[in-house]
Amino acid sequence: MGDSEEFRIGHLVLQPGRQLLDGGQRLPLGSKALALLSVLAEARGALVTKDELMGAVWGGLIVEENAIQVHIAALRKALGAVADRLVTIRGQGYRLEPEQRGAAAPDAATGIVLAVLPFDNLSSDTELTYFCDGVSEEILTRITRHARLTAIGRTSSFQFRGADKAHAATSLKASHVLDGSIQRSGGQIRVSAHLLDCAGQTSLWSQRYDRGLEDIFAVQDEIAEAIAAALELEFAPKDVAPVDSAIYDLYLRARERVTDPAQMTRNVASLAQVALNAPGFAAGWATLAYRRAELMMHCPYDRRAIVRQAVESELARSDALDPGHPDALAARWELMVPFGSLGAQEAMLNSNTAAGIAAVDFLTTRAYFLECTGRSAAAAEEAERAARLDPLNPFAMGLYGQALWFAGQWDRALAAMEHVVNKWPDSHHSVAVLIQAHVHRQDWDAVARLTDPARLALYPLREHVGVVAFARVMRANDPAGRRHMFDEIARRADATGHIDPQVGVIAAELGFVDETFALLERSTFGPCGSPRDVMGTHAYRTLLLFPAAYTALRADPRFTGVCVRLGLAQYWLDSGQWPDCADDVDYDFRGECARHAGYPHGSFQT
Repeated sequence: MGDSEEFRIGHLVLQPGRQLLDGGQRLPLGSKALALLSVLAEARGALVTKDELMGAVWGGLIVEENAIQVHIAALRKALGAVADRLVTIRGQGYRLEPEQRGAAAPDAATGIVLAVLPFDNLSSDTELTYFCDGVSEEILTRITRHARLTAIGRTSSFQFRGADKAHAATSLKASHVLDGSIQRSGGQIRVSAHLLDCAGQTSLWSQRYDRGLEDIFAVQDEIAEAIAAALELEFAPKDVAPVDSAIYDLYLRARERVTDPAQMTRNVASLAQVALNAPGFAAGWATLAYRRAELMMHCPYDRRAIVRQAVESELARSDALDPGHPDALAARWELMVPFGSLGAQEAMLNSNTAAGIAAVDFLTTRAYFLECTGRSAAAAEEAERAARLDPLNPFAMGLYGQALWFAGQWDRALAAMEHVVNKWPDSHHSVAVLIQAHVHRQDWDAVARLTDPARLALYPLREHVGVVAFARVMRANDPAGRRHMFDEIARRADATGHIDPQVGVIAAELGFVDETFALLERSTFGPCGSPRDVMGTHAYRTLLLFPAAYTALRADPRFTGVCVRLGLAQYWLDSGQWPDCADDVDYDFRGECARHAGYPHGSFQT
């Protein structure tokens, strides 16, 4: 390992094998972590496998696989603001993107954090605002799919309009800002755009375009290409079929992510109109597929086969026009069954098509998958990345708070979730998780505030309404009340022979561990087709088996038998990606899973 060459990692300087410097000051870093960082830096952006790291740092000694993870976590903490330069390639290894000191030109992606602000509407038509936002968003989508940089998510950057734009760079911690304006008159548009270097407050590029409305997509490509050139990035423009402005406006109005099933239904209908009228518009098909897949989670299971066929057809149209659109990838994950397909889910999320995608919805999807496999610490890292990219996005911030709570980082989790609920009080999923967090802390005043009937009438918990009953029973601490709640859970399961395995976590927390395992043993996992089937994104997935606060079920070796039936154990054995709880329980978790190797697991039947 050489020590004559230095590497710049953002504002930090690495002297391989010697030290990591911040402003000339040596950062405290263990020898193994420093050695890992040095190996990654000298790979100059290439993937370094886990076996290669083991050989280089531990010299062939046999150590636990999580030894690498422990030191990677220490590295991320030391790297701080540039921790996202240390990239995890799931199931393979790691990659660091360094900037070599003294090189003729800096690495293209180094230090670039781009915020694309919503273009100003200079026309008298207030409805043009959707169009202006759409132009800005499409530019952001195009450049981030072809150029290596960090881009602030649209939900956050689009919060800054008018006079507030002056504060965007500081608030979003952006190094560069793209801003502009649009004026439309009849069938003609004038688009003005400029790129600002925030550090020196200098304009790197500006241009004005006078075109017909039918040329707007060509203008978007030209702007994206000009930004890439100004930042010395690679960009591959793509031919996009023109879309009528009225149809494009409809797309922009309908693509917003919402949680109310009625609004979701209206948006899907509008997006279907977009696809019908603009069959060559790839984003229309991809977003339609994603939103329809989300809506499917709220449909009775006996109707989902028809919905699934529609989504798959829309994905085929999207892929034919633009393979790898982030919305299409997220939709494809939504279609995958909750359990018994974890290896296939991971393969899709880590495929070559998905490599390098930094879209916030896709990052949150990957974090959600990690939660479902019990890797809460890794999920918190991925969710934090999404939250940094889009800090004003309630979905990203809500998942971040949830991931922290799952990982047992109580104080940070509570702060993050309280922030979400205060800023977006209708974020019903975050409210449900926050109620559980306060129950765990026995903060009954906070529980009472969140479960107040007047609040719930204004902001319903929808599919998470059962959390209120759980909170009430846990607060009362009445054995009879706990017994009644468990008996009700068992009665409902026995009436159909089916159960959501995650309900077992709640049943065990009530204090009936043996009876819970007996209930799970005699029940089929999954829906049965009755009105009591669980709906929503969480339904029958496995993430609620793993919150750090709920230990009663996992503390028993019989928990691994449940994991075998769900396909989790085989996934862990095949991938080597063990859940965090494997090292937290008082029995040989890995050994118990291995004992059942090859045992046929259940499949999700609808």
